[in-house]
Amino acid sequence: AADQVPESIHSLTVSEGIFDQVFKAPANNGIFIADPLGNIMLHHQPESDKHKTVMRSRDILSDLKKLLKLSRI
Repeated sequence: AADQVPESIHSLTVSEGIFDQVFKAPANNGIFIADPLGNIMLHHQPESDKHKTVMRSRDILSDLKKLLKLSRI
């Protein structure tokens, strides 16, 4: 059904204090996508290899397309 969220998509809701700790910690780098309510919707670790970075960017684009489709924007 169109209303079901695929098992591969997970969301995490955190308090503002935890949100600040996650984003301000130097060891927690990468790409985070959060909604306006502070829910972290996507997280991708950075890659050091250029080829892996390109492949990862395709994964990120695919995940964003799925997320937008499910959000019905």
